[in-house]
Amino acid sequence: MTSAVAQAAPTAAPSNLPAGWRHLSGDIFGSKAVTLPAGSKVQVAIEAVNRTTGQHIPHLLVDFGAQVLPTEYYINYNPARMNTAKYDYVIQAKVFSADGEMLYMSDARQPLPRDVAAKLKIDMRF
Repeated sequence: MTSAVAQAAPTAAPSNLPAGWRHLSGDIFGSKAVTLPAGSKVQVAIEAVNRTTGQHIPHLLVDFGAQVLPTEYYINYNPARMNTAKYDYVIQAKVFSADGEMLYMSDARQPLPRDVAAKLKIDMRF
């Protein structure tokens, strides 16, 4: 089964977003609401994908505690620090238990939106 990649929707940028930076937010969800084990952490990653080799390299990782899915995420990042001549950038999310076991991961690596501020839903694999 293949999954469709969600489309990002432009949104208003936070008033405190530094000049030149970008803001990405949205929901991380699955096919149903889930209560996560105590101490669970969500990781949202911007990954650089080498156009020549296809290798994925973490560019920015954001971890935060969560008790349930769906949950919201917010990332501010500086696109000037990205090498768009060599890499494409994608978003992926994972959920880990308190002891580090991966419980869920998004079912697709989604292209990083190019809007100054965007909302993007991330669908988990369950």
